[in-house]
Amino acid sequence: MTEMRKILALAVVIAMVCASLVIVSPNNTVIAEDSAKPLAVLNEGYPTQVVEDQVQDQSGTVLGLSDSLWGAQEFTPGVDGELTKISLWLTLPGGTGNVYWEIQDPSGGLPGPVISSTDSMDVNVANDGWGDYTFSVPATLSAGNQYALVLRCDPGAGIYWVYNEAAAYGGFAQKSTNSGASFNPITPASDFTFKTYMAVPMSMSKVAWHSDGSYALGIMSGTDHIYRYTRDTASWASEFDLAGGNVFRDIEYSEAEGNFYIVGDGAGQPMAWSYAGGPLNNLGAPAVAGATFFGLTIDGTGASTFLAVGYAGGAPYAAWFQEGGGWTPVATGWAGDHALYDVVWNTNPTVPFYYAVGEDAGTGDGIMYSFDTPGDTSATQYDVTGTGALRAIDWRPLTAFGLMGGDNTGGGNVFIFSHGGGPEMLLDTTDIIEDISFHPDDSLAMLVGYNGINQGVIYHFTPDNNDAITKMSTDGDYGKLYGVDVKAWTSPSSGLIVGASGAIGSFLSASDTGTTITVNAAFPHSFDIDMWKMSDGIGGSSKLNTQVDVEEIYTFMAEVNYTISGVDQFYADAEDDVRVELLAFYDELATPGVFPAADDQHRTRAFGAVWLEGAAPGGDSAGMMYPVGSPGTDEFLLDSFWLDASAPGDRYYIYMNVTFGPQTWAASGPFGGASTFLWDNVQSHNDANTWDFEMRIYDNNFVGATNSTFEEFGIFQYTNITVAGNPSGNAPPGSVGVQLGPNSQITCMANRDYYVNVSVPDLARVGGGSPILATNLAVNTTSAFATDVNSEILGAGVYFPGANMTLSVWGNTSQGPADWMVAAPLNSTTAHGPQGEDFQTLGPTEIEWWIDVPGGTAEGVYQATITFKIGYY
Repeated sequence: MTEMRKILALAVVIAMVCASLVIVSPNNTVIAEDSAKPLAVLNEGYPTQVVEDQVQDQSGTVLGLSDSLWGAQEFTPGVDGELTKISLWLTLPGGTGNVYWEIQDPSGGLPGPVISSTDSMDVNVANDGWGDYTFSVPATLSAGNQYALVLRCDPGAGIYWVYNEAAAYGGFAQKSTNSGASFNPITPASDFTFKTYMAVPMSMSKVAWHSDGSYALGIMSGTDHIYRYTRDTASWASEFDLAGGNVFRDIEYSEAEGNFYIVGDGAGQPMAWSYAGGPLNNLGAPAVAGATFFGLTIDGTGASTFLAVGYAGGAPYAAWFQEGGGWTPVATGWAGDHALYDVVWNTNPTVPFYYAVGEDAGTGDGIMYSFDTPGDTSATQYDVTGTGALRAIDWRPLTAFGLMGGDNTGGGNVFIFSHGGGPEMLLDTTDIIEDISFHPDDSLAMLVGYNGINQGVIYHFTPDNNDAITKMSTDGDYGKLYGVDVKAWTSPSSGLIVGASGAIGSFLSASDTGTTITVNAAFPHSFDIDMWKMSDGIGGSSKLNTQVDVEEIYTFMAEVNYTISGVDQFYADAEDDVRVELLAFYDELATPGVFPAADDQHRTRAFGAVWLEGAAPGGDSAGMMYPVGSPGTDEFLLDSFWLDASAPGDRYYIYMNVTFGPQTWAASGPFGGASTFLWDNVQSHNDANTWDFEMRIYDNNFVGATNSTFEEFGIFQYTNITVAGNPSGNAPPGSVGVQLGPNSQITCMANRDYYVNVSVPDLARVGGGSPILATNLAVNTTSAFATDVNSEILGAGVYFPGANMTLSVWGNTSQGPADWMVAAPLNSTTAHGPQGEDFQTLGPTEIEWWIDVPGGTAEGVYQATITFKIGYY
């Protein structure tokens, strides 16, 4: 994303009773960054719960608030999160009034910097009583840091804030008699009555996707509460709360049954439930007092619904559940004080086998068991000494081995195993592994857990790459991670991960194998294709099945040959009859994709180039088939081409260098401003598989004999912003609402939903002295497209809530998630392509500026930096 910063300078010259205000020229800084990377781990939102955090009870002493008499209570949050609500014990002897609050940073004493939006609350408590007040814009607070809650009220409202002279909370109540300019402690040491409520991420323990990929369910640690994750919106919501004192410990989805299955414990015995969107179905208990279920696996044979494992007072415990048949304990002749934490099934052998892992409660060593049927009495036990408990296991679906992991003293281990064989060390790490999930197509597995200081870790396992296991996360990025489930439907592969800090999504690089179509050995053949940045040199890092940038040159390569009866046909007959075509197009998620019509409406989402054999070496030619001609060449260009005869045997490398012009950002954007051809800004970007890419070779004399090779790539998301216009004006001290001009003119460029924010610090006086506060500046947008839903600054001057606090030019967080961003290329957005035209013909976004200059402002020059920022979540 790109920021454009503009300098706003205010100069005030006092001549007894008047002053002038001068705006000087800005300095501009542009900062840009890309948002998508292979193997990216992205925040995907998380469920929150509102908890009562800090409390001070009421007493009988009161402080009368007014517009000049303010009260302040310092407090220290016990948890990280958002302050969403406070409760105050106020008195109002009749009538109603408004009380105003703000959160300040008192680290340097009061008054301190304002770190939250000012809000107003209608007080209608006629007598003593608690009142709850919800913040329209929550303040983000950090545990252990000190903050101050500052209150004032309307003139003459007669609102009193109750405080306790016993100072039970710590003696931090203060008051100001000069409208917050200075504060002094209330004596004797006291505390105002208050309660704070924080919205904090919920700790999630396990997660499972529905088979259609539209949503997943996660279970909250230590409770019987279920949350739903919706894939399209990347949001969480409460799904079901059993509220029965039970504890959910594992969850899996059965595609055959169409149910989620959950195990845990309650009322001193193991419990299990099924869930298919209606009421939670209690499957009953195996009636083993004191037992606990820790994990389950869905049985793939149809003989039983699922198998659950756990611990039952001194021995491992496992039991089958079958619809219509109830519970059947696994009679394996368990030995030893062992607990089982996870289980998986393997259908490769003639008789399906099950593998469970856990811990020897006596020694703390890891334990693995393998067994087959519910009546099996010959389970094989594997002792994994010196490693600590084994907490997770999963089986590679299509081949005969699996992974398991756990912890040891100071760290954990990952083991690989096969049917009939014991565990073999794959990775010795200082991190503890809590859960493992294989992709159903065998291509990868993800492992999650945490390190010795409770920071989350994520590992990526690729079995076809010499069993490589790679750490994806950076220590400190996340809190403890407990559960992962890798999805199985569309590319790219991704996993949903849950833990102590909520949830994240991991998007892994995906690859397609490509196909080779052979009509006849006597006709041309395409063996291999690739693409890379031209600046990387021949054979550079492959960009197949990844995202690429624009305003770059990419080299496309095809390895081809053409022989008839063993005779190389390149240049053999002095005819220019061998033709190689490069075709690439945005496939609109269609399978298979279809090359779009070669018209102006599709110039930004397709291109085609052709190489033609010459009559002799060096006589080759090439050119663009599409797009060509009017209205311009900003989409794609063929820069250069050549043939390389150094390939093995009678094969050749054909190279074409293609420039991806800036208009490529527009994906399916149209020319001519046609309203029916808006961008596909949701699906065409940030996906490595939305552009199809074909290299086709054929003989011009036999055009029906065509051989093609296919691959895919994608385009990065993009945002850009530029700002013009420097507001200026004149204002004497004490003036209010002085309009500055010219307006700030913002030009936005985006190929996805986005927001634009504006912020400004306090205006510092050159040479030192008191600043003009940012709260004296007001802004308004004049865009014809702006509404009070999609912008926070529509109106006759909206004042900044504080120094360096943003107002949304486009997007509006106060309206809810649906309006946090606006859709490109709407609301006066100028597209980067095609041809930089204004799709809505509304012109750039303009912002008007006003300033209030407080009375008594010292003469001098005042400066600040305005920051305009465009981005997306």
